Amino acid sequence: MAEKPPAPSATDDPDSALESDNQAKRSIGLKSSLTLALALLITIGVAGWWYWDSLHYARTDAAYAHADIVPVTTPVEGLIETIEARENVRVEAGDLLVLLDLEDARIARSRGQAELTALQAAIESAKTLVDAEQATVAESAAELASSQAEKARVDADLNRFRNLADQGWVTKQALETAEADARKAAAAVARARAEIASNKSRIAAREAEQQEAAAQIGVTVRDIEGLERNLALSSIRAPVSGTVANLTARLGQRLNLGETLLFIVPDSGRYIIANFKETDIAAIKPGQKAQIQADAYGNQTFEGVVDSLAPATGSQFAILPVNNAAGTFTRVVQRLPVRIRLTNPDDYQLLRPGLSLNVSIRIKE
Repeated sequence: MAEKPPAPSATDDPDSALESDNQAKRSIGLKSSLTLALALLITIGVAGWWYWDSLHYARTDAAYAHADIVPVTTPVEGLIETIEARENVRVEAGDLLVLLDLEDARIARSRGQAELTALQAAIESAKTLVDAEQATVAESAAELASSQAEKARVDADLNRFRNLADQGWVTKQALETAEADARKAAAAVARARAEIASNKSRIAAREAEQQEAAAQIGVTVRDIEGLERNLALSSIRAPVSGTVANLTARLGQRLNLGETLLFIVPDSGRYIIANFKETDIAAIKPGQKAQIQADAYGNQTFEGVVDSLAPATGSQFAILPVNNAAGTFTRVVQRLPVRIRLTNPDDYQLLRPGLSLNVSIRIKE
């Protein structure tokens, strides 16, 4: 039986092979064109969206939640006796946080009160002595008046005796007696005057003692008031309502004046600071709406409003501010802090201070 000749293949036909290659190239070219067109459309769309977005929104990722965190410091020196505050636990304004042991202050207060009582008694005693001395002065004044009257009488008698003695009518002995009486009367007057001066000197001394005691009473009263104040401050209480954070106080710890014990993150006084580039701030105004997203909550959006713009860029408050006059100065786009408040106050409980945020502000409707 004779074998059949093999059927001709497509590859054996040059025209068919060329047609197949052309169709493949056209298909690839069409796909490339479509891909390029699609890529061009996407690029145009993205560029258009970016241009439209840049006209209507100012955006930044340099934003953080803030709060007016209150440090609680030691108002007086002392040992920690009790710690009522607990980390991450909310407290009300006026709640006891830490109690200090101020036994030394209590002892000093008792000593001061005893000293105050003694000084008051000294003043009363000096007053009594002054009254007694004034009575003595009055008696001495009466005695002086009597002595002066007696001296006047004796001096008159002496003058009369001297006149009579010149005429020979009285004896020398009588004249000497009259002169002795005159000297006694003069001595009595001098003694009365000296007694009055001595009494007045004692009165002045007593009054000086009174004044000194009164001045010491003022010092002691101020000392007692200071001790009372310190004892009152030994109970350290929460200045605001909020949550306790960074509690460093330890039982039995010796505290110095002004030492920080803990911080309170207040329920109120929270806000958002978004640092926008200086090229964006011309369009940002208070009252504009803002949208906030936190890294902690994914795509959840929080609504806010621009509250105010800072009067200076953040670099101006740095330890080493930018020095534009330096020879090595490099121009860097600065950022201006913008303060934003949330429209829903409950959102502040979620946006805790320090969280990183993304903020976009609607600058054009």
